[in-house]
Amino acid sequence: MGVEYNALKALSLIESKNKSLKDLATIGRQSLQIKANKISFFNLSKKDKEGLNKEKFADRLFKMIGFNTVHSYDFSNYEDADFVHDMNTPIEDIHKEKYDIVFDGGSLEHIFNFPIAIKNCMEMVKTEGYFMSVTTCNNFSGHGFYQFSPELFFRVFTEENGFEMEGVYISEKNKWYKVNDPESIKSRVTFKNNYETYIIVIAKKIKMANIFEKTPQQSDYVECWKKEEERKEKNVKKLIRKTKQMYNKLFIKYDKKFFTKIKK
Repeated sequence: MGVEYNALKALSLIESKNKSLKDLATIGRQSLQIKANKISFFNLSKKDKEGLNKEKFADRLFKMIGFNTVHSYDFSNYEDADFVHDMNTPIEDIHKEKYDIVFDGGSLEHIFNFPIAIKNCMEMVKTEGYFMSVTTCNNFSGHGFYQFSPELFFRVFTEENGFEMEGVYISEKNKWYKVNDPESIKSRVTFKNNYETYIIVIAKKIKMANIFEKTPQQSDYVECWKKEEERKEKNVKKLIRKTKQMYNKLFIKYDKKFFTKIKK
C-alpha cells in the first residue's frame, strides 16, 4: 500500500479537472514509495521535497498537494490509521458521503469480500467527488487475494450505481495505456505481458444511488443473453403469425384487411 508514480499521476489528472477537492481518505495508511526528487506532477519546492525524504507515510505529501483532511482506514492500528475498520464489513453511516477523494493504493486486492469493500469506498465519496485506485492487474499472482480485470471496474462504476467512469488505465513499467470499455467495443479486452502491471481507476460520483441493487454482469454475456431473448421473442412472434395465417385459411373466407362486407 503506497503512493508511487502511478498514484501521483492519477491524482494530478483529477486535480487538473477540479482543484477544490480538500478531503481525502485512503484505504490503508499509504507509505511514500517514490523518491522526493522524482515527484514531478506537482509544483513542490526544493525545500518541500527535501522535507519528504525522511517521511515513511504519504500524509505530509497529501497536505503539500493541497488536501486539508487526510484520513486513513485500516483493519488494525498497527500503522496508526485514523479509523480502524474491517472493510469486509459495511462502513458506518458517519463515514459516508464524507470525502472528495477515496484512494485505494493497493488494499482492495488484499480484502476477501471485495463487493462490500468497494461499496464502502463508493459510499464514502461525496457527490461530485472521486474514487481512485492503483491496484494489481497482471503478473501479481500470490501478492494478494486478487488480480483485477478492467471489465470489473467498468461494470461497477456505472450510472445506476451513481458513478461515471473517467478512465481505466493499465501501467506497465510506468507506461500508461487507456483501456476501452468492453461494452462499448463489443469485445473482451485482454492482453498478455511479462511484467507486473497495475490497473488505475478514476471514477466520479454523480449522484446518490442504491449501489449494487442490480448485480454487475460481464458485458459480453449480457449481450449473449440479450440476443437469445430477442431470438426467442422473434420465434414467438413468428409462431403467432403462422398460427394466425393457418386460422385465416381455415375459418376466414374474406380477410377484413382486404374486404368490407356489405350489409343487406
